Amino acid sequence: MINVLWLDDEHKVFQPLKDAAIMENIQLVGYDNAEDGLLELTNNFNHYDAVILDGIFFTDKTNSKQTDEAFGNVAKGLLELRTKGFIIPVFIYSGQPSFVKDSHSYVNLFKDEFSANGRVFDKTDDDGMPELLLHIKEAVKDNVYTKIRHQYSDVFKYVSYIPTLDKHYGNFLELLKNIDTDQELTKVRMIIESLFKALADINIIPQGFTEEKGWINGTSLFISGKHSDYEFTQPDFIHPTICETLYRVLNIVQDGSHNEGSLKLKVDDYSRKYASGYLYKSVVYGLLEILCYFGELIKNNQNVEENQSRWNKKEIVKTEEVFIEAIFQSINEANWGTIKCIDGKEVSVHPKSIETHNLAIGEIIWVSLEFNEPKNKYHIKNIKKNNG
Repeated sequence: MINVLWLDDEHKVFQPLKDAAIMENIQLVGYDNAEDGLLELTNNFNHYDAVILDGIFFTDKTNSKQTDEAFGNVAKGLLELRTKGFIIPVFIYSGQPSFVKDSHSYVNLFKDEFSANGRVFDKTDDDGMPELLLHIKEAVKDNVYTKIRHQYSDVFKYVSYIPTLDKHYGNFLELLKNIDTDQELTKVRMIIESLFKALADINIIPQGFTEEKGWINGTSLFISGKHSDYEFTQPDFIHPTICETLYRVLNIVQDGSHNEGSLKLKVDDYSRKYASGYLYKSVVYGLLEILCYFGELIKNNQNVEENQSRWNKKEIVKTEEVFIEAIFQSINEANWGTIKCIDGKEVSVHPKSIETHNLAIGEIIWVSLEFNEPKNKYHIKNIKKNNG
């Protein structure tokens, strides 16, 4: 069924047209004013495949005066949605002479935003609606975004429960549209980041957690129950399968969306050498499973206090920082350095650390190390020139 939003103050008296549309597999959902119609489209965009817009109708439900201002308000609203990646075919259906026979200024102004080259389908013509329905079918058939919304309708339903993903709607559509040709791991990471912020907003993860250094990997560790500073009072609140899925997807995404430093997985290198694309597709499909799961979790768990009761911050016992001897071995073309510790560990040194400490190749230094579990490697916490 093709779902069409119809903005027309007289839509209720045109029930025969709605019935005829049903026979053409088209559902016309009517609103008599611009304000409510735009709100419905904004809140439930993925439910609709096209929009029909009257020339003169009500601006809002409190105003009973028909005006072309309503047309202009909707046209502006549709333009704003388009800039955010919300693209949908829009048709004009009016019986007003100023729209049908004359050249109305609003039609000329927003002509590029309308389908059928801005044609105004005549409401007073018996053939107006049948012709319009044919154009809608044609537009939907050729609209790749409509096809995507139908193919992944269950995913879009769950995504609608995650308010922080609204700004990524366009990116999300592009990910699915180009899944066979592109490898946009950075976009996947941005979507996961916004998902984490939605979880923080209702305290499924701690508020403020997403503002800490290294919070993306930290959040993944928290959700999977592997964080050193937090523990769940209800360990199975988040299903272990989705915890592991998120952990693995984020490992690949974090590695593949960065190209400097010591990368454990070398995803970018692998993707260039083995270009089947299936690794990337598995990441995107993993993302879809993650979004479906957490969309439902967010929808069903809106009680902030109850969510907060499901985890505790561990009491941290401070220990003295331990430094070990190391030699500064080399600097690569990207200005990253490498040290070799006295116990055999080789660890990368950030270019800024090299500059700050004025390190020279062959120099003996002392370092404190910290193990990064998501990347399965050590990184340097502090550097000293002597062990005093």
